[in-house]
Amino acid sequence: GCSRLYQRIGWNEITFSRRRMRELFSYSSVTFVSTMADLLRNETNNLVITLFRGAALVTPFSFPYQLLRYADQILRAFISPVGPIFSQEEGRGDFESIRDKFLITSRICNIMTVWIFSGVALYGAPFIQRWIGELFPDTIAVLLWLTLAAFVTGLQLPSVHLLFAISRHKYYAGINVAEGVLNFAVSVALVRHFGIVGVAIGTAIPAVLLKIFVQPWFTCRAIGLPVHRYITSAAFTVLPLLLINVAFYVFARPYIQPDYLRIFVLATVQSVVYLPLAMLVGFSRRDRQYLASFLLRRMQG
Repeated sequence: GCSRLYQRIGWNEITFSRRRMRELFSYSSVTFVSTMADLLRNETNNLVITLFRGAALVTPFSFPYQLLRYADQILRAFISPVGPIFSQEEGRGDFESIRDKFLITSRICNIMTVWIFSGVALYGAPFIQRWIGELFPDTIAVLLWLTLAAFVTGLQLPSVHLLFAISRHKYYAGINVAEGVLNFAVSVALVRHFGIVGVAIGTAIPAVLLKIFVQPWFTCRAIGLPVHRYITSAAFTVLPLLLINVAFYVFARPYIQPDYLRIFVLATVQSVVYLPLAMLVGFSRRDRQYLASFLLRRMQG
């Protein structure tokens, strides 16, 4: 095995380092806490609905929730390669490069996040109606509130990869725990009065508060990036892109129907219009060069 391939590697008192072992266990323990918080944040909604409103309402909540999970997985698969980039620069001690690449990858993520979740907001309800045959009461409201939560979470994916890459993920773990606890508490408080919509609101409120107002501050602090520089970059990317999609929705609204082919055609037209405009609005020439190299590495695995 490894001992034959790498004969210089062995286990002895010289190579064993208690300090290094503490670092490894510290990293993994924080990761474990963060993962448990993810479960609390994402997997307790059905429990809350079942306990306070009955198992029958889990189904109308699950369809929009599952649709958004598919969208989230697509976004995460696209953004995941940025972690090793940050680790490489951290190993060199080049935090100026980390700050620069964090802003660029954030703009890339912003463009993808607006594209994906605007599509869910526009076509999610007719897609679900075509999928299951009819819309349950409150399905549209649940879909929109959960889309808001997924949207603000998606905007912060580069910061998550960054914090893990530079071993500052204790900040993310703390934010995750706070969001999980708030999610559960607010959902329990609202489900009695608003049903499954209350659970969706209970998911969205903590996500908006922590992902927009707290997580960026901790991330910027970890890499020495002025918060106003990050906020300005994000705002000048996200807001124009949202306006583009609102304008397209005004145009496409009469044509949106629960029909797979129509949804596919409209989504294709939206993408053809949106992506070139997003490249012009969201990127500088230098950003576009970086994106080209990023996509090349992504296709090469």
